[in-house]
Amino acid sequence: AGIASEAIAGYEAYWDARTVFWDPADPSSPLLGETMTGIHLDLIEGLVVDHEQQGLVLRGRGETRPEVVEVRSATEVAILDCSVQDVGRGLFDGATGDRLPDIPTVSEWQTDLTSAVMILEDGTWKVSDVQGQADVSCDAAPTPQGLPTV
Repeated sequence: AGIASEAIAGYEAYWDARTVFWDPADPSSPLLGETMTGIHLDLIEGLVVDHEQQGLVLRGRGETRPEVVEVRSATEVAILDCSVQDVGRGLFDGATGDRLPDIPTVSEWQTDLTSAVMILEDGTWKVSDVQGQADVSCDAAPTPQGLPTV
């Protein structure tokens, strides 16, 4: 497998891991350090600690459609992802199951554009930065910006 497919596998693993360590919120989960590094790890760890203390859970996993748009080095790539969002996504009270207003309700077929920086650390591709725009029209992979995954 090449850099692109390995980085994409790491990106997918990150989104899968979120459904585990955030429902319920578990700051001690080894998945945090296995799928993230740097600024993003610090940010998410802080949120998960807060959510654990407040008894909150984050649910929902969009249908990710990532592609590598830039190979910056042998250990850093940029991914762009036009994902179809999960209408069940949201922040919930773990005890009552009530949806909280912190995260806007997802509309059906909503696409979000996410850009992520992936870093190869100890042989594993990890998310080091994520920026996103919710509810934007975007092209699903492969797009003209995408690099061939050979």
